[in-house]
Amino acid sequence: MEEEKLSISKRMDQLEKHMGIEKEKKTKIKKFFKMPFHIRLREKRIAKKSKLLVFHAMTNRAILPKVGDVRDGILYVDGKPHDASPHYIYLWRGKTPCVILPEWSITPIGTKDYEQAIIDKRISNPQNIIIRALEAAEVGLGKTKLSGKTLILLGFAGIVVIYLVASAFTGG
Repeated sequence: MEEEKLSISKRMDQLEKHMGIEKEKKTKIKKFFKMPFHIRLREKRIAKKSKLLVFHAMTNRAILPKVGDVRDGILYVDGKPHDASPHYIYLWRGKTPCVILPEWSITPIGTKDYEQAIIDKRISNPQNIIIRALEAAEVGLGKTKLSGKTLILLGFAGIVVIYLVASAFTGG
């Protein structure tokens, strides 16, 4: 009787089964964002037909994904014209051109906003945040603020001390 040559993984499975060891089940990673079906259908053809994927930021804090037409450098979303300059266009998943368009403006959010943030020193680099925190800590080291509760407790303690001192002198 010849022994079958088993692979290492099959041998490990047999050993685990014999020893009563159960394998851990791998859990699937859940996707947090799933593009709506009507957008996913057109996603591959958007760039070919001079269209853009539009993330429309509404005033009620909702974001609606839409598809807009680009004609002569103007983006039309729901019949309304918006600026479609190249520095406003991003790539969704590295291949689908998209724009982040606030409802209250005709210009999308783009890289010019990033450049302006650098000029205004509003950029969210960790280094800048740490430097600002250290500067705030240095300024705040000399100051000690008392909270309202602490002041009330100190006031009551002062009243009690005055009462005890006054009663000691009056003999009561």
